[in-house]
Amino acid sequence: MNFSSALIFLTFLVSQIWALRGEASGEAFYIEPMVIQFRGKEPRPAVLKLINNDDRGVKIRIDIFERSEDINGVESRRLTKDIKIEQNEFLLPAGKTRELSVRYLSTRKLVSERSYRIVVKQIDAMSTPSLDLRFVYVASVYVAPENAKPKLVVESVRRRSDFSADVRIRNAGDAHLDFGNVTTILEQREGQILREFELSDSGRKKLSKQIVLAGGSRNITLETVEGPDRALSAAPSAGPLTLRFEIRNITLD
Repeated sequence: MNFSSALIFLTFLVSQIWALRGEASGEAFYIEPMVIQFRGKEPRPAVLKLINNDDRGVKIRIDIFERSEDINGVESRRLTKDIKIEQNEFLLPAGKTRELSVRYLSTRKLVSERSYRIVVKQIDAMSTPSLDLRFVYVASVYVAPENAKPKLVVESVRRRSDFSADVRIRNAGDAHLDFGNVTTILEQREGQILREFELSDSGRKKLSKQIVLAGGSRNITLETVEGPDRALSAAPSAGPLTLRFEIRNITLD
């Protein structure tokens, strides 16, 4: 992982921690919503709300990036003018809330969903972004055609260990796939018996955080519940592992 990718990943993790902390304790400003969705040819503007529960004002800078991900989920960003926000640098006074209009301006033909990031951060001085990552928040923006939806394709399933398997999946749909809305079960046939392997609690949590963008692929390691008679079989007589899944709540409303 290069420096820029590592910085993006660290910023994302810190942003999630502080977004929750700010809302719960009032110790920092926070933003809502964390996800904005535009649909159709002429989507209506959305609203991004910034809330400052602190007893002092904060200087804010907002940058917007188009987002892509590689097969391992490493995110890349590049600045874009596709998304326009009402104001990108301002002072948010103590105890105040600011609502900003967010618009999708691109005239490119929309054949599949596009993904963006809105990065909101506190700065030390106007036009001089701070490297203090404690006050960085990252929101997702998805711009999709009408009736867009994900389509999960399982390309391979391979036993990794007694209690884990490596899976490669592809999102062949035209909208992002949120694994928080996917139920997955590993299966393996031994003779006349079809065995099911439930994901462990930690395995479910890790999987639920995976988002695969439209047209993207992803390598995922699935962790199963450990215990007697629960190991994934490596015996020559055992059949191949398969993945059964169910996608819930796939609309973008």
